[in-house]
Amino acid sequence: MPSAICFTFTGGDLSGLAYAAAEQGFAVTPTEQGDGLILSTSDIVDDLRWADFDDLMHGWAQEFATDYQGWGAG
Repeated sequence: MPSAICFTFTGGDLSGLAYAAAEQGFAVTPTEQGDGLILSTSDIVDDLRWADFDDLMHGWAQEFATDYQGWGAG
């Protein structure tokens, strides 16, 4: 089981995204290049919860006009 799940976004309203994500309990850090954000959670994400996370990430990408780059284990 990974220690964290990380979701990466670039472009758009990163300030708005950072605020919304922090409000939902995600740790928010800038990307190495400084052009995006990495949102991470240590929540256990099983198959049932994955759909909720996936919907949330795609919803935020649309709401904040960002490019959702995908996820990875941290």
